[in-house]
Amino acid sequence: MHKVAGLAAAAAIIASGCVHAPIETGTTGRDLARAGGSEGWSVSCTYDHHRDWQRCAATTAAAGVPFSVEFWNRLGPLLRVGYNTHPGRKPSVRIDNGPIHLVNEKDPQGEIVNAMSKGQKLYATYTTWPSKGGEMTVDLGDFNRAYAELLKGVEETKHMGRDLTAAHSATQ
Repeated sequence: MHKVAGLAAAAAIIASGCVHAPIETGTTGRDLARAGGSEGWSVSCTYDHHRDWQRCAATTAAAGVPFSVEFWNRLGPLLRVGYNTHPGRKPSVRIDNGPIHLVNEKDPQGEIVNAMSKGQKLYATYTTWPSKGGEMTVDLGDFNRAYAELLKGVEETKHMGRDLTAAHSATQ
């Protein structure tokens, strides 16, 4: 019950655009809700001292389903489509009338993010555990503003968390 209430409160904050806070250690964020009450983007950075990881994300929701562009310890941009992703199933995204891209949520997706910066709508399909498929449409109208804030947050917190970029490059 508390998780549902927490998710509802987070969704209300994202939609309302009423929070604007500096990024610092802990969970903080900047909401970038669009004028007129349409769905907007929320940018936040989180640092976990115990695990020594830092996560910065620009997140929006379509029909209550989250979509985010993330950096984990400076590794990114990573895309998260939906939640509780079914193991072995990859979400797909399409920007406007462009090609369909399969999303590996563990690998940087710079090509897709570049296309998002030029697009108007992102269409995504995903499969949640155990086997429920879904589709979402994301308005990219404020994406460039949110992505700029995300990159600013990554830069401001780059001293936090271990650097995963070198480890990821070594495995490629």
